Amino acid sequence: CKPGISCARNQRVNPQTCQCECAKRPQCSRFQDFNPRTCRCECENRPCPRNQVLNPKTCQCSCKPGIRCSRNQRVNPHTCQCECDKKPRCSKYEVFNPYACQCECQGKWCPG
Repeated sequence: CKPGISCARNQRVNPQTCQCECAKRPQCSRFQDFNPRTCRCECENRPCPRNQVLNPKTCQCSCKPGIRCSRNQRVNPHTCQCECDKKPRCSKYEVFNPYACQCECQGKWCPG
C-alpha cells in the first residue's frame, strides 16, 4: 500500500486491498442496516410525517415527545393527535364535543 493513506476515525487500512475498512463491525438490530461508510448501524433513510420523529432503535416513526392532552384524552400513536378516551352515545338533541369529550346540548331543546 502507498504510505500516507488516511482513513476515517473508525476505519483502518486493509493491507490486502489497501482500502479503508471499518475497524469493527457492530451487530445491528433487525431494524437497522450496517453502513460501511460510517461503520455504524443505521435506519434506512425514510422521512417521517411532520408530527413524528424516527426512533433510531426501532427505525419506526413515533410521536414527538411532549404532546400534552387534556385530562380525559390520550395521544393516538398513529396520528399523534389527542383523542377522547371514551366517546359516549349522545341523544338526538346533543352533539359530541371532541375537545371536552362529552355530549353537549345543541338547539332549541337545550335548557336555559
